[in-house]
Amino acid sequence: FMDKNPLHLYPAEYYYYAAQDVYTARFLSTLGNEGIACAFMCVCVPFMFAFFVTGKTKRSALVLPVMAVTFFVLLYTGVLGGMLGCCAALALACVTLFKSSRRLSRILLALSCLAVAEAAKYLIVPSYSYPELKFTLRADIVLVFILLAAVVLAALSLLCYMCPFRINFARARGVLFLLGVTALLLALL
Repeated sequence: FMDKNPLHLYPAEYYYYAAQDVYTARFLSTLGNEGIACAFMCVCVPFMFAFFVTGKTKRSALVLPVMAVTFFVLLYTGVLGGMLGCCAALALACVTLFKSSRRLSRILLALSCLAVAEAAKYLIVPSYSYPELKFTLRADIVLVFILLAAVVLAALSLLCYMCPFRINFARARGVLFLLGVTALLLALL
């Protein structure tokens, strides 16, 4: 992405953004083309999310930076199928993992980390004109709203952690189902 080729996936003067301009396929990591790499990340991000949410120790928080960077790379590829699959899997994970205030707190914290990754992706804009690659920073109201959403999610996470509550799942099952369907529809949109 940054005009570097450490795995020698491209000839010396080419990189990720030269696809469709100089050559016909994009490659990302040693997995192969960008679609296969995105499919791998599309599986990894929800698994790391679930690992953090269900983790019993504080060490499970070590997965958050890795999850955020993986999500950043997934977004940066621009593969819409990968983004859609990941967001749909995250929406399903949020609904199925929500069982207590502790888990809700961890869900909100993980979503806050993903919002920071989205903000970083929005901030850094590549512009490619063969053979030159430049990066510019885009800071506008959308970036402010994304960062504000991350802060609100982190604050809600802290609030859920400080004020524990129990959930009556007999009553909440219908509401959770409705939230899940809504989240899937939003992910599709």
